[in-house]
Amino acid sequence: MTLRQYRDCKYVLAECLRALPWRAETVVRNRLLFERLAMDRFNIAVVGRYSRGKSTLLNAMTGLDRLPMGAEPLTSVITSLAYGSEEKVVLHFRGTSLIEDVPLAQLADYVTERGNPGNVRRVEEAEILLPSSILRAGFRFIDTPGLGSIIRANTETTLAFLEQIDAFILVSAFDDLLGPDEEGLLRDIGSTGKPLFPVVNKIDLATDDEAVRATVERFRHGLVEAGLPPDVVIFPLSARNALSARLERGDDALRRSGLPALETAVTEFLLSRRQQVFLRGMCDRIAAALKEDGRETPALLARLDAVRSISVIGASDAEDGDMTAAWSGDIPPCPVCVRVERAVFDHLTALQHDLRCREEARRTFRSENGLCSGHSRLFARLAAPCEIATAFAPLLRDESRRLSLRAMEADRRDPPVSVSGMAETRCAACAAAERGAVEAIGRLAAAMERDPEASAGGKSDQGLGLCRRHFEQVLDRVGTSAVRAFLLKRQAALFERRADDMARFALKQDAARRDAMTPAEKVAPRAGLTQWAGPEPGGL
Repeated sequence: MTLRQYRDCKYVLAECLRALPWRAETVVRNRLLFERLAMDRFNIAVVGRYSRGKSTLLNAMTGLDRLPMGAEPLTSVITSLAYGSEEKVVLHFRGTSLIEDVPLAQLADYVTERGNPGNVRRVEEAEILLPSSILRAGFRFIDTPGLGSIIRANTETTLAFLEQIDAFILVSAFDDLLGPDEEGLLRDIGSTGKPLFPVVNKIDLATDDEAVRATVERFRHGLVEAGLPPDVVIFPLSARNALSARLERGDDALRRSGLPALETAVTEFLLSRRQQVFLRGMCDRIAAALKEDGRETPALLARLDAVRSISVIGASDAEDGDMTAAWSGDIPPCPVCVRVERAVFDHLTALQHDLRCREEARRTFRSENGLCSGHSRLFARLAAPCEIATAFAPLLRDESRRLSLRAMEADRRDPPVSVSGMAETRCAACAAAERGAVEAIGRLAAAMERDPEASAGGKSDQGLGLCRRHFEQVLDRVGTSAVRAFLLKRQAALFERRADDMARFALKQDAARRDAMTPAEKVAPRAGLTQWAGPEPGGL
């Protein structure tokens, strides 16, 4: 099972939930089922002493260099990373349910000893929202510098916190392996029964591979003494090199850094556990609800059985790779549509002035039968009432005369003569829109042809966000096969992203959790429709 398959399984379960009846006695139950499905995510606690490179590792895994590196953290503040379509920090304070949003640039003012000495601001958790692919897939990383003391503090809050953790990543370093305090930490983690992924960071400091192997074996010896099995898998890596590779999109350098092996192992384990625990648990809950409501149809039960029976196969997920890294946040609007709308806007604003000041413009406007219906409505949104009246009164008089002629013909009982002006043709604004589209499409295609390496490598935003119609028109103008292949793959990933945003919106809407929607999810229905069909008529 890949991350995409896991996500799609959740959407299948959502469709099964939508088959449940919504009555007064089932509303609460249905909402809770939807909420459980919508808010599920993988929680990974990243632990280790200061200066081991935890922040660098998290930056590398998210593909963003947003966390302050080298700053001494506050042991009393939990820092978590979760998905958000816009970057910000949500601060949670002790002893209150109030939260505060602050810019990411101010993070160090709340989570470091220098910015918040002794935690005088009483921050309990800083939740960092980032537009990262791995976070979007459902991962949530939790950095808890004082986790050893947290685990030993056997309070109700601590137990609830630990219950949410799916796995731990312990970060040590090539030049600084286990210390006495970490041996106690390992025993504490072992007491929770949660799996542990031990990491030796900073292997870029090693002189050769033999030095890395020797260090890994010394680390293994320390882990075994702390109670871990001798065959424990250790992940040597360079978080610094991995971060550079992610930022520069260097696949070979990323593989050599050692980070993909850790990400694959964590993903495979969590997907395996989720299939066994979460998905099957949701299947059982939905099956019980269907039985309670008398909706146990063979088709619905077959869909639940299909989710239960999906085999777990460790695999990478192309959706979460470099293709979606072409954009990190919101997908921009179609650049051709933007240019067309600008051309229409410029034409209509100039038309307002000419109709008000130039008699010749009014005669031309009348002879061309005004504007088409869509552009007439757009003109009405831009123009003043006096300008609307001046422009369209002669057209209404002409239509009145045509209707009078038709009335005379009808009164004579002769075959009707078509003299109506309702058969619309392209108006002047339509021509302006067409010129804008041709110009924008030509410019995009030429830019891609001039620099195929940048486009094919995903390092250019040329054409990002194209709607379906304009994408095909741009594609027709591109002759380089490598660029065409890249554009097709990127457009496929873009449509998948749009569809996922819309599905997330629907799931959280059904769960009555609009508060948990990202800005991209809130606008997903209209944005996705525009991606498919282009803007509303009249805007082009």
